[in-house]
Amino acid sequence: MALFLLFIDTEQRIRGQQHLCKVCDHYFGQARQSSGSHRVYRTPWIGDPRVNIQNDRGQAKAYQVKQVLKAIERLELEHAQKNDKYTIELRGLKKMRSMWAFALEKLDKELLVTYDLPYD
Repeated sequence: MALFLLFIDTEQRIRGQQHLCKVCDHYFGQARQSSGSHRVYRTPWIGDPRVNIQNDRGQAKAYQVKQVLKAIERLELEHAQKNDKYTIELRGLKKMRSMWAFALEKLDKELLVTYDLPYD
């Protein structure tokens, strides 16, 4: 969000629609529609917050800036949750692996005790 603070003026508009488009290009990739009056960006979810930028005499509209901020927030949150889930799964696998190792070790000891036959 620090990127946006550089561009916001007192009228809550971003100086230069091009700056906002560069930020959107970074987070969402190239606009899927850039001809006409709007630049529309694809998001990994359906519905709001939508990301489309309209050039208003060289500036982006305030409500569109808010939509972009919400979309970036959601994108980063989903990315963080995905990483947390992955970390939890890895911890679970490590725990499971150590439980299996303990069980196999215990089983090996039992097998050695049970089947330790003297040779004649």
